[in-house]
Amino acid sequence: MGLRGRKTVVVTHKNADPDAIASAFTITRFLRMQKSHTLLIFPQGVNEAGKNMLSNLNIAYEKYILVMKYRHVLDDESVLIMIDTNNPENLSEASKLFSSTNTVIVIDHHRPHPLLFMRRDSRVYPLIIPTYTSCSELVYDLLNDVYPINSLEATALLAGIVYDTRRFLTIMPRTFEIVSELLRKGGDYRRAISMITREMDYSEKMARLKAAQRMKIFTCKSYIIAISHVGAFEGSVARGIIELGADLAIVYSIRKNMFRVTLRSTGRFYRETGISIGRDLIPYLSRVLNASGGGHDNAGSLEGYRVGGDLEEILEKTVCKLLAEGNS
Repeated sequence: MGLRGRKTVVVTHKNADPDAIASAFTITRFLRMQKSHTLLIFPQGVNEAGKNMLSNLNIAYEKYILVMKYRHVLDDESVLIMIDTNNPENLSEASKLFSSTNTVIVIDHHRPHPLLFMRRDSRVYPLIIPTYTSCSELVYDLLNDVYPINSLEATALLAGIVYDTRRFLTIMPRTFEIVSELLRKGGDYRRAISMITREMDYSEKMARLKAAQRMKIFTCKSYIIAISHVGAFEGSVARGIIELGADLAIVYSIRKNMFRVTLRSTGRFYRETGISIGRDLIPYLSRVLNASGGGHDNAGSLEGYRVGGDLEEILEKTVCKLLAEGNS
């Protein structure tokens, strides 16, 4: 599929993280070299680590938040490229671009979301490979033979890999080969680390401490499960609960008429139970809560409109039921 001269919109999931940013940044620069008229959009902006990364790359992230003003520039030949997500609902307001664009390319490493494939949509060209532990690794392998990745792009991709693998706690066989190749292309590992390293601010620290204070702890089949609620920083709080010793952390927040649930698990939990958050827990909870989300084996999240009943109780009962049934 030729993209030269075509209008292309590159869009990440909402609140883009460093892996999504690095992937989208590199893809965008490749497309512009191909003379494609390319727009880069981060729906709802970027997360805190992402802000630090964009500052390091000297990119003003505010200019990429608004989506609707770009709709009028698209035409029948335009292409939408989804980066680091394959769920159209994760595009937030940019999902309108998904429904109105004739050609959609999906570049992602998460488990395929049913919403994308239930459509049997001939407009969609998926490049979804869940064996990659970061989208940055996938983008590197897609571009390496056709595009001269420079030192800045190599550094950004290094940062994306380090971030999404949690500093190489979760890797694939080729991860260190890609890292080595990026370093040989001029990637600056120290700068990559500085892009994604930040000290927790007061609000994040308080969110973690309050979540620990509110935390409910229970066991299912000898696994320690902790559930808590916060107003923000769900991902950070869930990681903190795992660091405290839980096998599975469930953190939820409620804002107006919406809820968000974030889950993290240990490698041991996945290995011994065979239950993947992205493959099993998220789809299971999505059906129960009429929500939508996605994730990996040890991390994931979902969002939906508020439901009747106690959300915490529903989450506890649903997770324990899945554990009791086992991964079938």
